[in-house]
Amino acid sequence: MPDGQDILVILGAPNATDGSLSPMARSRADRALAEYGRRPGCKIVITGGWGPSFNTTDKPHAHHVAEYLRGRGVSDDDILPFAESSNTVQDAVYVRAILGDRPVRTLCVITSDFHCPRADYVFRAVFPDCDVVALPAAAPLPPEERERCERHEAAAMKQLHDQGGVILPPAPGAQSRPPQPVSRAITQAD
Repeated sequence: MPDGQDILVILGAPNATDGSLSPMARSRADRALAEYGRRPGCKIVITGGWGPSFNTTDKPHAHHVAEYLRGRGVSDDDILPFAESSNTVQDAVYVRAILGDRPVRTLCVITSDFHCPRADYVFRAVFPDCDVVALPAAAPLPPEERERCERHEAAAMKQLHDQGGVILPPAPGAQSRPPQPVSRAITQAD
């Protein structure tokens, strides 16, 4: 929708037990700060709740990212409610519920470079009516960790393909119903 606003979606990444952001989470937040400066009037949705592998604090991961952004000049008015999710599909479904009928010009999904193809695929399935752009943040990882992440992403994309697309859980607060697959052809670009 050309008359809507740009929405920056920062996908969650690990933080320490004291809430400090990991280098990966900081790289995503820093990419969002750069986009925030380039896109006047944009709003930000931050994803990430709790999970044993990424956040065990008493506050959702999104809270820690919001504090980082506020400390670098982002206005509270520009941060929308958090998507307290724990995986990429939940990220997209919860963001969709948060945005509701808000007119969106461009939905900018900010994640690590190795995660962009899957994030793009999932968000396009959940937001077929929006211009979705996955924006890569350089993931500062040692080579063996990068390889592990790339293998994980390849396996996750294969699973999406094998199951016929994204299987959507109910949105937060929605009545429970069986998950429905949302199909989208996986191309070489994915």
